[in-house]
Amino acid sequence: MRRTVLRKLATVTAVMLVVSLLSPVLALADAYFKDLRYQADGTVTGQVYFDGTVGTSVYASGQPVTLSVYDNEGNFLTPVTATYATYSEGKYYYAFNPKAIPNYSLHNPIKLQYDNEEYSVNVSQVVYRESSDSGDSGSDGSESGSGSGSGTYSPSPSPSPTPGGETDPDVTVIDADDLKEAFHGSDKVTLRFEEAMEIPFSGLTEAMARTGTMLSLTGDHGTYELPLSVLNLPLISKMLNTGAAGLTLSLTVTKVTGEEAEQVAAAVARVNGTALSDPVRFELLAVSADGKKLSLDNFGSTYVKRTITMTRESDGLATVVQYLPATDALTFVPSVINGTTATFQRPGNSIYLVLERNTVFADLNGHWAEADIELLASKLLNGREIVEGTAASNFEPNRAITRAEFAALLVKGLGLTVPPATAVGEFPDVDPDAWHAVYIFAAKNAGLIEGYEDGTFRPDRFINREELLALAYRAYRFAGGQADFTLVELATTLARFEDAEELVWAQIETGAVVALGLSQGAESNKLDPAASANRAEAAVILKRILVKTGFIQ
Repeated sequence: MRRTVLRKLATVTAVMLVVSLLSPVLALADAYFKDLRYQADGTVTGQVYFDGTVGTSVYASGQPVTLSVYDNEGNFLTPVTATYATYSEGKYYYAFNPKAIPNYSLHNPIKLQYDNEEYSVNVSQVVYRESSDSGDSGSDGSESGSGSGSGTYSPSPSPSPTPGGETDPDVTVIDADDLKEAFHGSDKVTLRFEEAMEIPFSGLTEAMARTGTMLSLTGDHGTYELPLSVLNLPLISKMLNTGAAGLTLSLTVTKVTGEEAEQVAAAVARVNGTALSDPVRFELLAVSADGKKLSLDNFGSTYVKRTITMTRESDGLATVVQYLPATDALTFVPSVINGTTATFQRPGNSIYLVLERNTVFADLNGHWAEADIELLASKLLNGREIVEGTAASNFEPNRAITRAEFAALLVKGLGLTVPPATAVGEFPDVDPDAWHAVYIFAAKNAGLIEGYEDGTFRPDRFINREELLALAYRAYRFAGGQADFTLVELATTLARFEDAEELVWAQIETGAVVALGLSQGAESNKLDPAASANRAEAAVILKRILVKTGFIQ
């Protein structure tokens, strides 16, 4: 069933949304709406996001945001909840849990509004009701009745013309009209190609206006699940100085060969690993009609899923790694292995392969964290272990870990993009030339760390357990983990620890981490929040985060 958005005021229907935060939030900030839709079936979807200290407070509560839905006359209709979705550029985003509005007339103009006079916060937006074409009320069996199902459709490809007028059979070109038609019947469209594909943006613009739309791209050497939400068309158009009509999305998924393949093999050998797949390059570009290209290599906090095929099954310690030509190094990528298929996710593109390597530390024999530490140590990063030993065969599990070291550990474990050293400069006490500067910058950019009230970070200070648990909670949420606990539930969780009153500021985060099973406290009845955390504790909590969020097995 085809759907259109009616934009004449006479056909507009709307609902007033008044956001009421059922959390102890006392701070000045703004709230905003994003991607609002009032669908043909009466369902309201979208996001509400917050910045400033109110954003931090709402996020720290670990609770969903409750919205109240009113009609255009101010009559209450239904509550709607919004759960935490992501953090980006200082803003905390909460996605509506889709809910149909009951018993509401579809013939009144409406607006969506958040208004909090006490904190001088106000935002409103008119929402246009979507409607189905009356001339297409049937179904051919391949489309869902609402037009938002998960069925797939593959437009017929055609070869790409070369500058000389000939066609390149290795490049699949998708027709814009076919693509539009496919998205009319589904929110997910599957396309098949060999090594390269060209997709016109003009065939995507309608689908990009909807939430949850995706391209599922299957090539000879790998697959790519591309959420259309990561394609920032206004920014792309500005960078290439052209509109959507003149833009093409170019995807290549190819095996790395020649000298570069030899460099990858050498990097694998340096870490005493074994490659279980060919190295595969994933590249996504926006290309203008006059040939200008823009690399689409940073998807913010959105983890984009891909797969590659392995040459054989793993013995259990395999992981996907990223090869960085600029540093000639390998880095860990969140991934799971199933048979000979490696599924991985990162907010960017690069060269990827599957690596297998076993690591054993002599001083961990019989240690309570031995298995977890050595599992993480097998997952390489920057040519060294994600959990680095202090000597060739020792780990020193009981040694205290610094704030800089734990920030780096989280950045590495989440597979975050590390900026060039020239781009750092968040804290006055962090030397831009220090090894940890790029990791601290990446952690700050992801919202994992904030620093102290005086603006410093104190990188060489040992991190205490309260700080470690708070950062662990933020990392868990950044990775998409859910934490739907009430304040009463969190208080009950903390009540079993006799020293819970010693927590200074991270009561909510600590309670959530314990309730989630990411930490059980220093002892059965103690948290010991002021004590320095050690390397074993840091490694184990990271391993639990990665397993619980599906980043490793």
